[in-house]
Amino acid sequence: MKISCIFIPHFSIKCEWLRKYALRDRPILIVDTRGNKNIVKDWFPDNLGIQTDMKLQEALTKINNPYILPWDVDYYELCFENIINFLHQVSTTVEYVRPGLVYFDLATLYYTYRTDEEIIGFLEFEVSRFWKVNIGIGNSKLSSYIRAFIGPSAQMGKDCTVTDLQWGKLSIDLLPISLGNKVRLHQFALHTFGDILSLDIRSLQAQFGYEGKLIWDLVSDVCAEFLNPISTEESVHEKLSFQDPVVNLQVIITVVELLLDRALSRIKSFGLMPRIASISTEGFNGGSWRKKYSFKEPTADKDKIFSRIRSSLEGVSFSEPLESIKLGLEQFTGERGFQGSMLSQVRKHDQLDESIRQLKANFLEDVPIFKIKEVEPWSRIPEERYALVQYVP
Repeated sequence: MKISCIFIPHFSIKCEWLRKYALRDRPILIVDTRGNKNIVKDWFPDNLGIQTDMKLQEALTKINNPYILPWDVDYYELCFENIINFLHQVSTTVEYVRPGLVYFDLATLYYTYRTDEEIIGFLEFEVSRFWKVNIGIGNSKLSSYIRAFIGPSAQMGKDCTVTDLQWGKLSIDLLPISLGNKVRLHQFALHTFGDILSLDIRSLQAQFGYEGKLIWDLVSDVCAEFLNPISTEESVHEKLSFQDPVVNLQVIITVVELLLDRALSRIKSFGLMPRIASISTEGFNGGSWRKKYSFKEPTADKDKIFSRIRSSLEGVSFSEPLESIKLGLEQFTGERGFQGSMLSQVRKHDQLDESIRQLKANFLEDVPIFKIKEVEPWSRIPEERYALVQYVP
């Protein structure tokens, strides 16, 4: 199986340029201030020595008089949504990582296109209408990402491959391994892929255990990684565009109630209940706003959903008149009753599953909860006997 990667460098910056054209010639820092972290998520210009998740104080020593913007991840996801929707039409498995980075399986495209070059040409034509994208194809997520990270496919030769020389010069910082082991590799003077390939796999396993084999497989491009597909559950959307831009909050709330009535009428006949509702707006000057609301239990109760949305909207001050409003309902479940088990262990298991589903809905992403699974109990290397796998309710 071959995997393709679509990578849009500095996607957050490009999204901000869309809604604030005057910023195109100014140095910019996009900063995540949640939890008082003040961590840099994106920057412009590129060649400043700034890195992702660098502290703001350190980044300010490398850039002169930047325009600092908050990290508006909801807006960036909204901009990236069209690419995700397109990929779902051409691929059976799509793994979304972050705005500007996505992996997907190419199996279905090989029925239509014979070569990697033809597939890349098709994807560039379809996706690059608004975004300048880098596309890579490889045997693993790492190799496809690196091929996209190096640069546009047009600069990589007709066969869309990376030369052995380019591959050998890549930094080990690109490897998806723990930060501690990256530091250890540098301490052993193993700074590039070529440095690691000059060793044998036994030497790496002796120092790094199971992750030593993983490192070797990654730099040798033989790592068989599986894609983690994003949910393709059905969702219902209702949208209303205004003939004249609207600023009146009461009108906005009334329209939201109307859209909610429409959406609920479409799903109630099927006995479906959403766990998540969302509101997104498009402004007169190109700005956007998006908010998701998760519920402890799936519900089709209009009053419960609308009261949550209305209380949120009443505290929002829109910076520009609105041209359209869209309401969405997601993560449906059927109406069902619950029967508790007489066995205490089964009850605890059911309660754990429901708690994890609730956390996932609240955080709108996979919850980092794992369980220990026996893999190779006979192995002489302790690290290979057990593995942490994500707990899926």
